[in-house]
Amino acid sequence: MLRFRTLERPASPEEAYAIIQKRKRARILGGGAWMRLAKTAYPLVIDLSACGLDAIEDAGDTWRVGAMVSLRALECHEGIAAATGGAVARALAGIVGVQFRAGATVGGSVAGRFGFSDVCCVLLALGAEVELVGAGRIPIDELLRAKAFPRDVLTHVRIPKDRPRTGYCAVRRAATDIPVLNAAASATADGTWRIAVGARPARARLIAIEPARVPSLADALAVWADPASDEAARVEAEEAAATAIAEPLGALVYADNMWASAAYRRRVAPVIAARALRAAEEGRA
Repeated sequence: MLRFRTLERPASPEEAYAIIQKRKRARILGGGAWMRLAKTAYPLVIDLSACGLDAIEDAGDTWRVGAMVSLRALECHEGIAAATGGAVARALAGIVGVQFRAGATVGGSVAGRFGFSDVCCVLLALGAEVELVGAGRIPIDELLRAKAFPRDVLTHVRIPKDRPRTGYCAVRRAATDIPVLNAAASATADGTWRIAVGARPARARLIAIEPARVPSLADALAVWADPASDEAARVEAEEAAATAIAEPLGALVYADNMWASAAYRRRVAPVIAARALRAAEEGRA
């Protein structure tokens, strides 16, 4: 149950920022989806619903997503689906259920920086940026690597429009459970692949791979891109790709928790990353 003593509803992000600077224990509400699970009684929560942050705007080379946009609205946005090869929709589709996603917000999901976050994982691979009142516009990678979330107000997330070769894959115990491990892969304009792995169980981390320097990965990508390739060849390419990226992914830090062991995660990471690569190259998210 969400418990708080005082609710403030500022008219602008700047007003919300001023409140946060004065009241160190203030918390931004977002959709409240995850805060409801906490046992904490918050002294002050800030509702951003009157700040005009509930729209998805065409901002030239990016889609500018307001922090109060629901995960469901993001999932169903046709422009973002086209820009990301459907990977954003696929990543969000496994989050609890439609009713939950209709209430949870993009800003809350990003600001929460949960290790298991499907949202953060796919946005990291895409090279998304965030806009903050305070820190300004920064890469999401910088936000995820920070030791603590800054005392700023997250207003928007910017998603590049030029990432149609993007894929997502997750391992879950049940269809709508939180991921045991997740991975997203996205190709940049110069052909570099950005691979993000999350739920390790720590926050998602990124590696970059140039296929030209990894011939076996380049060969696998060629198999997936060829419509004439049969399923047996595609599966074989998946195995070759997993082997090719095992070393850099193995260098990431994995740990045990109630969902899985570090050893399991380290072994599975190259497999699901290869599946994300395959989905991206085959154009099926």
